[in-house]
Amino acid sequence: MIVKIKCRQCGEKRTIRRATLKDARKTKRLFKNKCICGKCTFKVMANKAAKEIVRGVTRA
Repeated sequence: MIVKIKCRQCGEKRTIRRATLKDARKTKRLFKNKCICGKCTFKVMANKAAKEIVRGVTRA
């Protein structure tokens, strides 16, 4: 079974193979609102790190 999932934030599509229909439906539900590509999560982490650096500079 092939599952096609689209990333909510950047729009990148990914295909995942599953053995049964039940597993395919479960993975579709799991990745429905998550980022699959990894680029978006890296951007969020980088933004948080940048904000912490700016806060540290302004407080000191």
